[in-house]
Amino acid sequence: LDSLRDLTREINVTFQRENLRSVLEEAVGLMKDGENNPNSAFSVELNMDRGTTLDAHRHRLLQAFVNVIQNAMEACSDTQCPVRLAINAKIESQERVVIVFSDNGQGMSEEAVGDVFQLYSTSKPKGTGFGLPLAKKIIESEHGGSITLSSIKGQGTTVTVVLPLEQAQEG
Repeated sequence: LDSLRDLTREINVTFQRENLRSVLEEAVGLMKDGENNPNSAFSVELNMDRGTTLDAHRHRLLQAFVNVIQNAMEACSDTQCPVRLAINAKIESQERVVIVFSDNGQGMSEEAVGDVFQLYSTSKPKGTGFGLPLAKKIIESEHGGSITLSSIKGQGTTVTVVLPLEQAQEG
């Protein structure tokens, strides 16, 4: 219910300068250490500059990243394979940052990939289908970025998030 509320309610988004690595590390920590971790054999490699900052609503961006990371963690929950997630971020053209989340999970069919950002679309037995639609809302509508997903059945999934480094100032 909390995810549905977050998806449907209007949020007054206020931006502050945030360290991107710090936000990503917190998201990884919440998922690795939390009770939501369905896969104890989960490892993360984070490759990025420590000094990358951007204008963001920290709590909301953290929520979007947690949803993406949770999907990666659950990518092998049926087979209990050791999940490896690589997160690579780099500044592109001094105006935006590109963050790529790549896992070695089971991957998805073309049909499933086409539906991942649709509300209630899930292939998980206990899934609600709110996670990626909420991440899309936060990244695109609230932060002016973009999120895309590509996957190959049996080979893993890649989620690419592009965010502006600076938000337009109102007034």
